[in-house]
Order: sequence, then C-alpha cells, then structure tokens
Amino acid sequence: MESPFIQQLLLAHPDFYIGCFVLFMALFLAHKFPIPKGYQPFIALHLLAKQLASKVNHNDRSQTQQLIAGTLASLLLLFPFWAIVSFLLAMAASPWFFELLVLYVCLSATSFSGTAREIAAALKQQENQSAKTLLADWVSQDTQGLSEVGLSKASISQLLTRPCYGAISCILFFAIGGSPLVLAACMCRQLELSWPPYYPANRHFGRFIYRLNRIIFWLPNGLWNFSLAIQGGKVAMTAWLAPPKCRHALSEFPSLYLGAKLLNVELGGPQKIPQGRTQYRLELDKIKAGKLPNYQDINLAIMLTRRASQFWIIFSLSIPLIWSGLSWLQSM
Repeated sequence: MESPFIQQLLLAHPDFYIGCFVLFMALFLAHKFPIPKGYQPFIALHLLAKQLASKVNHNDRSQTQQLIAGTLASLLLLFPFWAIVSFLLAMAASPWFFELLVLYVCLSATSFSGTAREIAAALKQQENQSAKTLLADWVSQDTQGLSEVGLSKASISQLLTRPCYGAISCILFFAIGGSPLVLAACMCRQLELSWPPYYPANRHFGRFIYRLNRIIFWLPNGLWNFSLAIQGGKVAMTAWLAPPKCRHALSEFPSLYLGAKLLNVELGGPQKIPQGRTQYRLELDKIKAGKLPNYQDINLAIMLTRRASQFWIIFSLSIPLIWSGLSWLQSM
C-alpha cells in the first residue's frame, strides 16, 4: 500500500512523474528492444524524401532556385505529418501511451549499438559480406567495396554520432516541449540523412535543413561531446574545445575528431556514393589520430559511447529523485 507521502507527491505533481515514467520507459525499451531497421516508420519518410528530391532537385538550376526547392520540400515533408501526429497526441484519451510510442520510435531510429556488435562479431569471424549487409541499412555510402578497415571506420563513425540525436536529444527536447518537439527534431534529422549536405548534389538543395539542424542540435551536440571528452582527460578536453575545421558540411565532425583521439584510430577518408547506375567518389577529410581501426576498436567505441549515454541518463534519472527527496524534507 502506498504511503500518504507518496500519494500526496503523485497528486501534487502528476504530469511531472508521468512524464518521467514515459521518458525512462522509452529509453529502456529502445535500449533493450529497438525496432529493427527495416521496420522503422522513418523509413517511409526517408523514401518520400528521396523520391521528392529526384523530382525537384535539379543541379542545372541556379543556387537560389535549388535552395528554395529544398526549403519548400522540407516544409512539405515536415509540417503535415508532424501536425497530424501532434493533433492525435492532443486528442488522445491516454496521451501518455502515444507519447511513449513516439519516443520509442524516435529512439529506435538512432539505436545502432546492437548492429555494431553484430558487425564486430562478423569481422572477427572474417565474414565481411555479412558486416557489409548489416551496415548498408545505416549509411548512404556504398558498403560493398569496403574492406575491414572501411567497415570499422564507418561503424565507429555511426557509434560516435548517432547517440547525440537519440538519448540526449530525446531527454532535452522532451523536457522542453514534450514528445511533439522530440518528433519534430527527429524528423529534421531524418531529412538531413536523406539529403546529406556534403554530397555535391545536395549542396544547395539541403542547405536549409542542414542549417536548421545546426541550430536545433547545437546544445545536444555540445553536451554529447562533453560527455565524451570527460572520459579522456586533458588531451580530450583540448580536442573538444578546439576541434579543427572541416572542409565539408559535416556537423558531426567534432564528435568524430574527438572520438578518433580517444580511441587512437584513423577515421574519415573517401566514400563511394551511389548515383543512379554510377558512383561518385567523395573525398572527406581524414582524421589521423592513430592506427587503422579493426573490429576490436568497434567494441571499444561501443563502451565509450555507452558510458557517455549512461552519464546523461543517470543525470536525468537523478532529477525526479532529488525532487522527491526535497519534497520529503519539506514535508517533515
């Protein structure tokens, strides 16, 4: 039976504790039982974005026309779907369940650690083809021509960048604006992944969504890099505070640079990008911070990013506990 204090606490701040329950339950479900990549709802948004870009993104037009086309395409894909889901959340008889569902879907879209473990296990057994198939669902580059080093680089890069748009952004945006804001931020990120701004074809078309995401995720990116840097001492803090400039529109470059320094591995380098029946070779900056990576470095990256994510999860979990403790002290 609940004590009178607990009943009083829940009655005094029901929305706060229900919100905490929804958030932590979504984090737990996405960590233990993420939605498989092929069944995630954002796949539909990704396909729509690709189809729309093929119709309206014309590189033979002026930069201004490409920018306007990309801006209108972004608004067309974002606002209607976001408005419908937000309306359903507002009208639902049990909104906490649908908020949990939204958070679970958004978190599953960034949950790569399980796939990274499978890739590391496949590389350990020298089953490179299995590793290529697993990675292909998560990256836009061609994975069939990648060696073990290339597969390790791509996997580590995903591990270093995706959590920022997962747990940290979810916690922060849910605290600010609830699940509708989390959904909006996640949709913006998915559009950027559909139109990578460092691809020549998207340089102007994807500029609006790229700059919008730079603003939206400025704080989550900073918090994520901080949680990485505190694990590496003075050298990592210096790398966090003064990262080098990147020649391409790659907002995750500071995370990649910091992660490469912590793991003492080389990241970056050229990528083969499918363009219809041909391929384009994209020369991304190399981060030469150590040796060429292998499957063991993927496992080290999993541990590094897990500790960084757990830092913010524990921090957010402590807030309702501290609040309850202060309320208990006040009631004495």
